Amino acid sequence: MSKDLVGDITWISNSNLGSIFNGTISTFSVQAISDVELEYRVTSGSLPPNLVLSSNGEILGQVADQPTTQNLAEGANTEFTFTVQAFSDKYPTIQSSKTFTINVLQEFSQPTDILYIKAAPSIPDRRMLAELLDNEIIIPTEYLYRPNDQYFGKASSVIYEHAYGIFASEIERYIEAVSRNHYWRNITLGEIKTASAKNENGDVIYEVVYSEVIDNLVNPKGVSISSEIFWPRLIDLGLGPWYTSITDIYTSYENILGQEYYDSLTPGFARTLYPNSLFNMRNRVSEIVGQEFNSKLLPLWMTSQQENGSTLGYTQAWVICYTKPGFAETVKTNIGNLWNHTLNEINFKIDRFSVNKSATYNYDNSLNPPAWIGLPSGTPVPSPLDSQDFYVLFPRQTILPDETQY
Repeated sequence: MSKDLVGDITWISNSNLGSIFNGTISTFSVQAISDVELEYRVTSGSLPPNLVLSSNGEILGQVADQPTTQNLAEGANTEFTFTVQAFSDKYPTIQSSKTFTINVLQEFSQPTDILYIKAAPSIPDRRMLAELLDNEIIIPTEYLYRPNDQYFGKASSVIYEHAYGIFASEIERYIEAVSRNHYWRNITLGEIKTASAKNENGDVIYEVVYSEVIDNLVNPKGVSISSEIFWPRLIDLGLGPWYTSITDIYTSYENILGQEYYDSLTPGFARTLYPNSLFNMRNRVSEIVGQEFNSKLLPLWMTSQQENGSTLGYTQAWVICYTKPGFAETVKTNIGNLWNHTLNEINFKIDRFSVNKSATYNYDNSLNPPAWIGLPSGTPVPSPLDSQDFYVLFPRQTILPDETQY
């Protein structure tokens, strides 16, 4: 050891790191200071399931919905105790240990999925996005909050969270839900904005730079087009031709008690239409599959009070990056000044949504009652994280139904 080194370690983090709701993402960390570079490791005890301690002291992951080997009721509190050693990889004699606790509160009794929509931009648009996301001058890594955490850091593609709190369900239930108000459409990215995520003491944990997704079926006051419209005239679906006495090629037959009956096909008509605003899409899935409306399921930046005194609530947005406190506005300015494009140049077509099953992949709705296949839930964490996800294709390209309506 160098004679100039003291090697003392002083812990900054309190023993009680605090509480976290089941099924939510950790922002915990442990920290000590010394005159040498420190790393961290767990030497005894256990973190809440699906959380891990990074070598830099950050506690990463999404805590399990059910964090023990027994089903816990809503309102239960589970304490997890573990000992962390701070050490120098270069000087083995420099080390210090401290015991910490994290409490997991069972805020949510019903497992829920997150629906998200991922853009598939054209090759030119991908190049345009790469000029933004891969530019260290526009978005310096040193500005980012948890750059190596898959839940934070910087975006690698255009994804926005379409709905939170949807009851965890199998794909068949989702397919039923998209039978109305879902068909192909284009969406546009709006102006770049910033927001802060604060803890219960009002301290900023991180900031976000985001672009709100523009829905042209929602007016400037935020009111969506109706979910159902009755058209004043019959709309010809062009499904014909129909039965004639010359040929029976277009006739469907049914044999009932030895008697043959036929239905003559018609061109088909529709009068009831189901517009596909993003709002209508969410509501349709919510009605069919079910939804938990607890605002605590939303990301912290959507529920924290902002500098102007407002709270955003659910915001359909692409988060470009998460920054350390005080850097979001700088990144926003960099994008405006140093990137030679605007986000509304990128229009992308959507024909599906995806279902995030990373925390609910082993929740079985076919059982009666539905139950977790194994506990703690969602263990092990999928690798890669989206490997258990599935997507739900919209059933048609346009608002007009593709089957006969009379």
